[in-house]
Amino acid sequence: ISGPIIQFVNDKVKQLIEYVRPRVDEITLLTNGFIFSNWIDKNDEENLDFYIKNVDNFQISLDGFDEVTYDNIRGKGNFKKVVHTIKYLNKLDIQGIKIHMLSILKDTALEHLYKNKPFHILTKEEYVNIVCDQLENLRSSIVINRITADPKIDDLIEPTWLIKKFGVLNEIDKEFKRRGTYQGYKLNEKD
Repeated sequence: ISGPIIQFVNDKVKQLIEYVRPRVDEITLLTNGFIFSNWIDKNDEENLDFYIKNVDNFQISLDGFDEVTYDNIRGKGNFKKVVHTIKYLNKLDIQGIKIHMLSILKDTALEHLYKNKPFHILTKEEYVNIVCDQLENLRSSIVINRITADPKIDDLIEPTWLIKKFGVLNEIDKEFKRRGTYQGYKLNEKD
């Protein structure tokens, strides 16, 4: 389920979730986090409780490599909204998360869009910085189930650096060493 639709037809999305919940193993919600940030600010426990109880996986898109690039893509102030949502979810009893990079694959609508109107694809360095920033804000008890996409080599258009998955993992380790940080570091500083 994709998040932007929730803003417009929340009741219908809830009905859909209630219908499919007993028929599927898990429900994943892909969201930019904006609507959750609004619900958090308004103490809208009804909506927050519903989605937390009925959605197994929240995939929150971070569409930039820092606050400036994110706000250039999503609008001023929206980086803070998504971070607000991540911090809220971090306080819940979440056991694991998946982090992955946007992959452009052959014969997809995204490939067509990219070829007709090219857009910035994160470099490995930009991605590593985003991942480290995210992990610094996640409790150390949360298991990282995935830290990068795993596309088939023959299907991958961009980013080609995803082919070397262990290289990405090594770069994340190196960046943590360079920063002198680790998963949960920012929580330990502030809490």
